Amino acid sequence: MTLIPIKSQTAEPREITMERLYRQGETLAQVGDKFGLTRERVRQILKERGVSKDQGGEALQAARRKEQKERTRQQRRQARQEYLAEWCLQTLGCTIDEAVRINGGKPITRQRSCRPNGSAYDKYLGIRNQVLLKNRTAYLSLPDWHQAWVRSGHWEDGPGHGWCLIKIDPQKPWELNNVHVVRAGSWIKRGKS
Repeated sequence: MTLIPIKSQTAEPREITMERLYRQGETLAQVGDKFGLTRERVRQILKERGVSKDQGGEALQAARRKEQKERTRQQRRQARQEYLAEWCLQTLGCTIDEAVRINGGKPITRQRSCRPNGSAYDKYLGIRNQVLLKNRTAYLSLPDWHQAWVRSGHWEDGPGHGWCLIKIDPQKPWELNNVHVVRAGSWIKRGKS
């Protein structure tokens, strides 16, 4: 009695293997190289099996690249947001949400606008940078600066419109209880009278 070898149940037919490789992202040429076929013949075999060109190969690789690019973009956006949040806490003394609220809903960036737009944030950074350059002393936080202007009643016509914020006692640091809003230029006369 002769035994006829039974085909192994684990071995896949060639067409199924080709389809599986193509759906995993290999190109027609790569699949064809493994079986000694041209990419056109692989395309014909896959077409007979009902596999279209957008179900694997280059289309799948392109989709993966697009997903990776989007993930990278989201990671960068998240990193920028985290950096900006930390910068706001250290530099402005408040959260991003509070800074945006004070800024009238306009977004906050790390730098002052190259074309100052008259926003509260731009005005604050401009004044803060002047104080830091001139005196190298700590300035008010954005919420304290805003509160001083609102408390004075000159917030609407205030920063940059004929009014300025000065220290009551020049020897003390910039603090909310040591500042006062005065008409621009009147603080010069204060020391003379």
